[in-house]
Amino acid sequence: MPLDVAMSIPQENFNWIFRLCFFVFVGGTTGTMSLWLNNQIDKAQKSAYFDALTGLPNMLALEELMGEHAKTASADIPKSISLAILYFSNINEIVNTLGYTIAKELNQQIANRLWNNTQTAQSLYRLGPRSFAIVKENIDLHDFIKECKEVTSSLKEPFLLKGIPVSMNMHIGISQQNDFDTDMEAFVQKASIAANHAMRLNKLYSTYSKT
Repeated sequence: MPLDVAMSIPQENFNWIFRLCFFVFVGGTTGTMSLWLNNQIDKAQKSAYFDALTGLPNMLALEELMGEHAKTASADIPKSISLAILYFSNINEIVNTLGYTIAKELNQQIANRLWNNTQTAQSLYRLGPRSFAIVKENIDLHDFIKECKEVTSSLKEPFLLKGIPVSMNMHIGISQQNDFDTDMEAFVQKASIAANHAMRLNKLYSTYSKT
C-alpha cells in the first residue's frame, strides 16, 4: 500500500490514484500551456518582420538583412547590396477619388504582381503605404537595373479597381552599397533621393549620385 510521506502512514489506494491522476493532469496541462505560449511568442516575433497587408517582409526585415550583410562582409571579402525603392506618386489621388478602402486592395494587387515576377519573396519588401523595395546582394548595378525593369514590367498594365482601370505613376530610385560597414538609414535615404529625382523628371528610374 502506498505511504503518505507527510504523515508517515499508509494511504488508501483511492487517495493514491487520485493524487497520481491529479499530478499527471497538472503536469500535462502545464506542459501544453508552455508549448502553446512558446508557439505564440514565436509567431509574434516572426510576424513583426512581415507586412500584415501583403505578407511581404517589412522595413524591420530589411534592417535585419542589412545587419547580417554588415556582419558577413569584410575588407577581405567585399560584398555589395543593391536597393531599389518603388514609389507610386498617384496613390493618394486614386484613394481620394475611389475611397480610402481601395488602398488595401491596390497594395495587395501591386504585391501580387511583383511576387509573380520575382524568384523569391525575400528580395521584395513593403516599406510603407506608397512604397515597395527590391533588394539584391552581389549583383552588378547595370544587371540590377535590368532586373528591376523586368520585375516591375507587370505594373505598367492598369489595375482594375471597382471595375475601373487605373494606371500607376511609378518611379524607381536605386542605390548600391559596396562598403562592408553599411549605414542602413543613409542607404535607404540614397534610394529615396533617387526615387524623388526620378519623380521630378517624370522618369521610370534614377540612380543615386552625389553630384
